[in-house]
Amino acid sequence: MLSREDADIVLDAFSKNVGIATLRLDQSGTALLAFGDAQELIFHYVAQSGQLQVWSPLHGLTLSGTTQEDSALMHYLLKKNFPSATLSGAYFAIDADIGVALLGYVIGKDVYAVDKMVADIKAFAYRVIDIVAAVEKDVAMSALSPPKVVGDDVTMIKA
Repeated sequence: MLSREDADIVLDAFSKNVGIATLRLDQSGTALLAFGDAQELIFHYVAQSGQLQVWSPLHGLTLSGTTQEDSALMHYLLKKNFPSATLSGAYFAIDADIGVALLGYVIGKDVYAVDKMVADIKAFAYRVIDIVAAVEKDVAMSALSPPKVVGDDVTMIKA
């Protein structure tokens, strides 16, 4: 179990390792890092479980509000969650508040060396990039059509 101070130590070590300004958890236990082509990592410390959760919103995979389309997206994400070896410990979820698919990873399920946690975060960031590319390829070749832009909203629609 990680303490909040441990989580800040891990974020500080990660920041130094990748050469960025020091990431610190805010009052709510959250820190944000933008990277790559519009990707972001959201770090959130959960005191009850002593875990540092790392989330990356997949903005191209958005709930549309249409049952059939949302069911297709949920089915796709559930299929991708298994086998978990494909995601190397990461998993898909849906943020119901904003209707966006997320790729998540938990740091601190088991407390281990800070340098190992930093390596896990870096590996997760690289997996985000690879998984986004794989999802975009799957979407282009599957029953889900590419994202459809409606105003400023990006939604996934059934072909």
